[in-house]
Amino acid sequence: MRAWITALCCFGVMACTTLQPPLDQAAADTVLRSGKIITVDKEFSIREAIAITGGRIVAVGSEAQIAPYVGSNTRVIDLGRRTVIPGLVDGHLHSAGGGPGLDLANARSIPIAQAIAKRFADPVLQAELGELKIKISGCINACGHHHLGHIGILGVDRKGVENYQILLGGSGAEDASLGEILGPAFDNEGIVDAVENIIGTFRQLRRPGERFLDTYRRIGAAPFKERLYA
Repeated sequence: MRAWITALCCFGVMACTTLQPPLDQAAADTVLRSGKIITVDKEFSIREAIAITGGRIVAVGSEAQIAPYVGSNTRVIDLGRRTVIPGLVDGHLHSAGGGPGLDLANARSIPIAQAIAKRFADPVLQAELGELKIKISGCINACGHHHLGHIGILGVDRKGVENYQILLGGSGAEDASLGEILGPAFDNEGIVDAVENIIGTFRQLRRPGERFLDTYRRIGAAPFKERLYA
């Protein structure tokens, strides 16, 4: 298990253009198909598939147009009609305090992340839990981190008291989704126990080989909420 404090970087850094694949085109590294590809070309057209090689978009078009880019080693991802958009890579830092007169952080996130990491430091337990992404934000503008965590935590100062709201089911990967608020917030002394409670529910209800996100999507929020707020 890893507690990550990261910023969201969207896929791709360029507007897409519709290309006809040449007959001798080498196979692409990755092909996304059965989707809604927002090209941002002059017509703002929407296509079905996209081919990527060396981390760059090489073609966008219909599934038939992109089919020649699929080779024996091409990774093919079925989007299931999900949307793909050109992205902007936004690398930025909010330093502590932000400078004179500017303070974006209104709840501590680093001490909470450290406490969670300490609680789950056992490498055997980490191996058992598998992929589990915890994302924390303590900024008043949210920074987006908590929306994309399997377990997301948003810290907010309310009348001088730090409160931490929990979201479940977020993902910033190819199966992208936004986390959903689980219920009332916890104070800084209760949030680590709350995370442990949620992970305990996961361990009880998971099926063999399931990630936390898989289990959550299968059973929904109700079992986690019922146990956490009992």
